[in-house]
Amino acid sequence: MALVACNGKGAGDASAVRADSVRTAGERIVSNPVAYWDKVDFLSPAILADTAFIEQRFADFAAMLETADPEIRDYAVKRLLDRAAASESSYSRILEIAAHYLFDPASPMYSEENYVPFLEYRLAHPGLGREPENVEALEYNLGMARKNAPGSQAADFSFETPSGEMRSLSQPDSKAEILLIFYGPDCELCTVAMSRLERDGNIAGAVARGELRVVMIYPGDDRQAWLRHAAGLPVGWEVGIDASRRIDGEELYWVRATPSAYLLSPSLTVLGKNVAI
Repeated sequence: MALVACNGKGAGDASAVRADSVRTAGERIVSNPVAYWDKVDFLSPAILADTAFIEQRFADFAAMLETADPEIRDYAVKRLLDRAAASESSYSRILEIAAHYLFDPASPMYSEENYVPFLEYRLAHPGLGREPENVEALEYNLGMARKNAPGSQAADFSFETPSGEMRSLSQPDSKAEILLIFYGPDCELCTVAMSRLERDGNIAGAVARGELRVVMIYPGDDRQAWLRHAAGLPVGWEVGIDASRRIDGEELYWVRATPSAYLLSPSLTVLGKNVAI
């Protein structure tokens, strides 16, 4: 079920604050995510007792994953979990922190891409930790987290405009990149993000030159609230409602919080997922 209400800081605000939530950029570049946990003794009870230490350390690690190549990222996560697995309690605690930092849409470090290797490891080792894994739930989360990942072909869909016209996300003759935003008409974070985008001269210029399409999609079912809100959005933006409820019903996109934004190429290749707006 898609979540179409505001949620905490919101997925759309995530990457905008990541750089300020951890150490400086210089410190992150120097650090090596693969060896980052090598000096941590996961068998020591003090590790679990020092909550501030382990959470700050994971925040720094998560920041390094942001800039790491996917192969390095995946190996760094595997190495971390291999070491943490020496202690049932440490392993479970690391997984709890990882889910909180990387898989909660309200987290400023939310990243489905960076959480994928944690899900893969858990599925490969279902017997580790304090309790057996719920394999079915993990498989579902992994499949959804991989959906519409950068480099993949985004799911196409049709939407209804406020005038009743039906349009498609894909437009074969268009050369414009697409900023696809899932939003809710009563979402305060969405209102803030929309106001910020509307004031952005670069966005307005790109739309005017035909280089960018801003496509605002409401995946919910409160048509009257949507119509009232749509009337106040910029004329140059494409505003629509998922009248057929395919986005939610067929799980074309995983809208876990609003606003949720994707950057797509004209041919719907995903260039960015959960991008900051």
